[in-house]
Amino acid sequence: MLVRIILFLILFFIAYTLVNALLRLFGRYLSGMSDSSTGKTGVDSNAPASMVQCCQCSTYVPESDIIQRAVGGEIRQFCSRDCLQKFKQE
Repeated sequence: MLVRIILFLILFFIAYTLVNALLRLFGRYLSGMSDSSTGKTGVDSNAPASMVQCCQCSTYVPESDIIQRAVGGEIRQFCSRDCLQKFKQE
């Protein structure tokens, strides 16, 4: 009886290890597949955000943090409200 329990535990451990390895492999496969709606692959999802230069102080900030205003028919990009205010004062 004890031998059967030990064999069952060994088989359960082997099955668990195999299933776990297959799930990890399948997860990596899915993360590497391309997304048809955006045309990007899962590998590029950790790419850094594109940086944009502030027209007032010339510092670079992530595109998601930029403040855009239309000035004289042109789109100006600012890193903060302070730079926008300085631009308006000049």
